[in-house]
Amino acid sequence: MIEYEKFRDDKTGTIALLRLLRALEFIYLFLKQAIISPMNSSTTKHIAWDVYKQTLHKRHNKAIRLTIWFATATIPKREILKETLLHGEIEPNTADKCFPLIENIYRNIYELYEENDLLELVSL
Repeated sequence: MIEYEKFRDDKTGTIALLRLLRALEFIYLFLKQAIISPMNSSTTKHIAWDVYKQTLHKRHNKAIRLTIWFATATIPKREILKETLLHGEIEPNTADKCFPLIENIYRNIYELYEENDLLELVSL
């Protein structure tokens, strides 16, 4: 797709994948911190907002940022989030299996975009 779109003015597929890559980064970091960090640490609302500020915040205007801030209030507590995502069955070493796989996918796509100078197709 990247090779095809490099020779065209239309980069809609590449931009769509770039946005998905950024969303994957947010989801990965949020879930990793929400599931792995100790239960007595930050709430899921605070984790989500902190991860948002690290990842997507700079790409959104004030209206979107405010909407995201309000949306973080709807995120369930950590115990409910784990129950919902893992259906109550936490297989041993789930995090050890899952997160490296997601990180590998993210890293491979990121490096591909970096090599082709496509990380800033959508302006800040």
